[in-house]
Amino acid sequence: MRYVSFVEHLQLEFSGNLMPQAMVLGDVDNDQDNELVAGNVNGQLMVFKGTDTTPWRMASGLGMTSCAAVGDVCNTGKNVIMTLSAEGWCHVFSVSPNEKQNKDDEKDKEATVAQAKGGPEEMTPVYQQLLAANGQAIVIADIDKDGKNEIVIGYTDRVVRAYSWVESTSATTGQDVLSGKFVLLQTWELVGQVGSIVVTTGVDGQTELLASQPGCTYTTLLMKDTGKGEGGDKENNEDEEEEEERQQASGETVIFHPLVSSRARNPDVSTEIIGNLATGPSDDAGDCPGRGLYAMCTLDGTLMLGQGEEIVWSLQVDHHLFSLTKLDVTMDGKDEIVACGWDGQTYIMDHLRNMVRFQFDQPVNAFCAGLYAVAPGKNVPCLVYATFHNNITLHFNTTLPCLLPTTLTDVLADKERVTQLLQKLNLQDADSGTLQQLYHWCIYGQP
Repeated sequence: MRYVSFVEHLQLEFSGNLMPQAMVLGDVDNDQDNELVAGNVNGQLMVFKGTDTTPWRMASGLGMTSCAAVGDVCNTGKNVIMTLSAEGWCHVFSVSPNEKQNKDDEKDKEATVAQAKGGPEEMTPVYQQLLAANGQAIVIADIDKDGKNEIVIGYTDRVVRAYSWVESTSATTGQDVLSGKFVLLQTWELVGQVGSIVVTTGVDGQTELLASQPGCTYTTLLMKDTGKGEGGDKENNEDEEEEEERQQASGETVIFHPLVSSRARNPDVSTEIIGNLATGPSDDAGDCPGRGLYAMCTLDGTLMLGQGEEIVWSLQVDHHLFSLTKLDVTMDGKDEIVACGWDGQTYIMDHLRNMVRFQFDQPVNAFCAGLYAVAPGKNVPCLVYATFHNNITLHFNTTLPCLLPTTLTDVLADKERVTQLLQKLNLQDADSGTLQQLYHWCIYGQP
């Protein structure tokens, strides 16, 4: 396994400790550029934008932030920031982009400069509501196939709750508040502790809600009413409806998947899961051979790629993995799996189990990966590490040509100019050993 190095980075000013799922990348101001959102246990929420190392927006007094998410929670067509505290308080923030206007008034210019020197602009929530306490995982997605997003929250008491936003019939009082509330949609009680929750596409092309369970296992969470969905061919829909009718008739809404692997695992170790791994473009028939892929990791170092009920591959590493995400590192349309340990050791692997390592030089308490806009209109892959020393390090332009190890001989073999020169020297049929000696002499000279 080879190590890689990512040099370009930003050192962001951040104070306090973070919970593992309280840091997220997303387009918070709906300008097509992604920002970084991070909330600490002291009740502060910070938004970072571009290459500025100081917060762009900030909020305080939110309680012990346990998880954060960015998405269209209220189904208004615009993304918002949603945070959840350990005490159960849900806060929603609507962020507006900076508007560059020509100001002729010198007083306005002086006020703007003074505000910039004073620190980030303070955000106030447009909505807040007390939900159940001790939430630790959150996802925003359409889980009941009604075309509207819901929020799904996993709690430390092994319960998963889904909420939907219901707009109030009364008139709104202004643009700075939301009129409505989150209504409990459904509750699932699981056997083991919930690590993370993901909404993914199954092997049959249907949307699935998955929750990770201890021991590198997971459960499928079913809705009580699933007759709203559309899509897929008629036969698949009929088969799915029959299966869902059978499960509803038996009252079964939680399906446990006890995956079996050749490697022994601790059945009580915490597990993370990700889904919807991109495998490249679909074929002419619209089918994707990699549909239904998901990945899991455990705190004892197990990494696994699965598809449906089958395990594609499984391996063991010698680091404690606490965070799992996906990122197209090779820029080929296929998602690589990215897993991070508490000591900063980061594993990047593809669907064929080719792997590289990146060693971050500090212990971390939160990690995420995705796209971040270092300049307007330039979202680039990045790895984000929150340390125990009051800072966040954001490595950007984290791209690799490939994950497979390559040699200079292999690289030069694809160069047309090199092939022409070898033909002039009558070395076009030379073996690799001869070519290695030739390249060594060209670079270093005769010994």
